[in-house]
Amino acid sequence: MRPVTIFRGWSLAGCYAAMLVIGLLMSVYGPIVTVLQGRFELSAAAVGAALGTQSFAAVIGVLLAQPLLRARGNRWTIVLAMALIAVGSLVIAISPTWPLLLAGTAVAGLGFGGVDSLITQLILVGSGAKGPGRANIAHAWFGIGTVAGPGLVFLVGPGNYAWIFAGAAALMVFALLSATRLEPRPTPAEVTTAAHPDDTAPARRPALFGIVIVAFFALYLTHFAVQAGIGNWSPTVLQEQSDLAAPTATLFVTGFWAAMVLGRFAAATLAHRVSAGTLVTISSLGLAVAVAATLLPTAAPWAYVVGGLFLGPIFPTGMAWLTHSGYGRGNSFAYVIAGSMLGMALAPSFVGWIIENQGSQSAPLVLLIIAVLVLASSATLVALIARARRSDASAEPVATHDVVPVES
Repeated sequence: MRPVTIFRGWSLAGCYAAMLVIGLLMSVYGPIVTVLQGRFELSAAAVGAALGTQSFAAVIGVLLAQPLLRARGNRWTIVLAMALIAVGSLVIAISPTWPLLLAGTAVAGLGFGGVDSLITQLILVGSGAKGPGRANIAHAWFGIGTVAGPGLVFLVGPGNYAWIFAGAAALMVFALLSATRLEPRPTPAEVTTAAHPDDTAPARRPALFGIVIVAFFALYLTHFAVQAGIGNWSPTVLQEQSDLAAPTATLFVTGFWAAMVLGRFAAATLAHRVSAGTLVTISSLGLAVAVAATLLPTAAPWAYVVGGLFLGPIFPTGMAWLTHSGYGRGNSFAYVIAGSMLGMALAPSFVGWIIENQGSQSAPLVLLIIAVLVLASSATLVALIARARRSDASAEPVATHDVVPVES
């Protein structure tokens, strides 16, 4: 089967720009938490719940994107998602009241979920052999956006956050215009299973298929919970527990996001030598160790940075693992992405509640428990997929033995 052509002209560049914007939107809230608390007279728990609004909306965006994609095609669905982000970001920038700002985060979140899931899908099915590399590049741009968020807050000052959101809206308009060159068809759902013959094997084991998808869902739920927890609350924890000034704490969280980008590039160079499952499991182990080190206030600033290094490869490498192992068929891809968004939604509000009621010293322990669950999920996936492959290997000779005598 010939490679599917989806990207025309500047459409791929526009998708990369969109990934940069959603990365920025994910990371910019943490460094402005104290400003939001002061401006709108909010508690830490209230701000934490608000930080989850964008991600809760993103879960809905992921799930709505799939039926819209099938009904209206690639171009229309991506452009709509990008337009929602542009409008939501502009609303956040100009909001004089807290309810209006929350509305902006919800609108941007709907687009966030669509952009993140759809661009990843389209690149994997629409770039042929270049798909895995382009997916890593796309998520590297996402990572660059996460670095840009706190970096811009440091440059312009937390009180001037409106300019950052206005700039994000403007850049998303460029991405939207570029995305109008996308081919409307075929959608990922219309790409036949003949293009991915390995996908037929899991279909013979529906029960195991469901268990594997649940395990992938758990991996991304917990992985993104750690990511959102560190990204949104580490500046607060570092200021209160490690006695760092706000600008210094912001620099360290910028280092956390930058380390994620480095981790993804490092994983890309290892992808041809080490299996995706092994890379994800090693990264999960390193993440757990790094988060454990944040329990020590003196080690915490650099431990967060090291945590970012190991956290970075888990998402893109895991997506390739999901796709190439044959378990990313149909809506299962969207469900796994929804799990990641749900993790981003739950973690900020939960960690904010912990800080409000137990103090900031409790936050690293909570994140460590979640990081251990990331490791448990990845190890479970390795075992499940290996078991499925052994089952296929033992079943294949029987099928061959039954067929050959008949033909002879």
